[in-house]
Amino acid sequence: MTPTKSAIFKLGSAAVLLTVAPGLGRPAPGPGAQAAPARFSLYLSETLDGAVFLNAVSDNPRFNEPWAELRKEWLPKFSQDPAVARAFKRWSGRGIQLAYLLSSAPENDLESLLKRFDEPKSLLAEIRRNLDEPAYAPALADLEARHAEVRALLSFLQKNGFAAMRRERFGSVLEDTQRSLESTLKRFDAERFADLLEAFSGRSIPGREMRIAVLAFSNPLSFQLNGFAVGWGTQKGSLDWLLAHEFLHKFNPSKENLESLQRLAQADPFYEEAWDRVYGEFTEGKEDELVDAAARFVLLRLGLATPARNLRSMKHLYFSHKTQKGGVPLAAVLYGALARRKGALTGFDYNRFISTEFHSGRIKAGSIEKAFQNVIKPVSGMAGMVLREEADGARVVDVFDGFPAQAAGVKAGDLLAEVNGTRLAGKDLDAMLDAVAGESGKPVEVSIHGLLKDRKVRLTLK
Repeated sequence: MTPTKSAIFKLGSAAVLLTVAPGLGRPAPGPGAQAAPARFSLYLSETLDGAVFLNAVSDNPRFNEPWAELRKEWLPKFSQDPAVARAFKRWSGRGIQLAYLLSSAPENDLESLLKRFDEPKSLLAEIRRNLDEPAYAPALADLEARHAEVRALLSFLQKNGFAAMRRERFGSVLEDTQRSLESTLKRFDAERFADLLEAFSGRSIPGREMRIAVLAFSNPLSFQLNGFAVGWGTQKGSLDWLLAHEFLHKFNPSKENLESLQRLAQADPFYEEAWDRVYGEFTEGKEDELVDAAARFVLLRLGLATPARNLRSMKHLYFSHKTQKGGVPLAAVLYGALARRKGALTGFDYNRFISTEFHSGRIKAGSIEKAFQNVIKPVSGMAGMVLREEADGARVVDVFDGFPAQAAGVKAGDLLAEVNGTRLAGKDLDAMLDAVAGESGKPVEVSIHGLLKDRKVRLTLK
């Protein structure tokens, strides 16, 4: 058994116990026991990586984009056995769904999990006991009906050296990701974070343990697992927001609030476009904007995001090349209402809060665009660039048509080195975005290291 390693990091008056553990954690303390301190547990899971590997080698471009070489190598293997080929056809592209179900079982290596499949009734009963998301009931029923197919796929991965391939090719990447997460988690006050998660989700965190499975083949970057746990990929991202966002997917909107969302999307053209953009192109759950509003508020309460950073993110999130629009308008309106709250969240009920906002007159057909613009008014416009954090500055990944960056001559591949005389080297991506955003209505001067020559450009964000 791999030993557990722990380190305690002081954050203000609170201490965060960061546990790097091989398993899914321990049960909550029994009656009369002292409550455990809130903590984050990081672990590696061969079984969950095996599940999401079925996405990496699938035909779905949302999942397979970084894995062309692996697809070329592994797809012929899946077709050699007709039973495995049939199982792969049914479950490929459903890796996150399968990872969610299998995360209820504590086995983190394929060999141990396959032994559990020898007694499928016991394994499936354990998964059903731990499953607490009603939306996954159809997936669980499918697993119960077709567990032999899943066992065949996992057995195929084991026999074909999946574990060794994962270790040899991605071991160092997994270690780097784990170190990066450890560094990020030092910034979190685990006790306050756990309190906020419980307030917004409406449920208690078992053992006050928030679990993060570090995975090699996760694309997209992160996703919710069963219990208070998330699967975490190896790519870089806005770690604070993503952690809060994924943990807060434990929130389940009431049927009434989901019906209100759908009626709004059908009656308000402005929100209908956002609904199609967020839930069409990005295929997120229908509660995603509700979760995003809560996540931004949690980061504000934890001191991990400024008001301007939150508003700018909600103004430009999910930018669409198809419509040249972006933003999460309902999330921004709800966040604005949350940000006006003062004091503790004693007795807070997020579903009731959302329902109250729907009946307040601020969230109704025809009012969303105005309410959205009022909330985001304090932040400046969009330069029209996708940026990537690098050691020497911000690399321009893409430039959008009709925005100030394109008008100023910024090209994909350029490196933004300075903004208004401030060097970007060594800053994180959020700080770089803060610099480029500048103040509303005022131009910013950007020094660029270009592919052909260095130059300065002026961007005016309206």
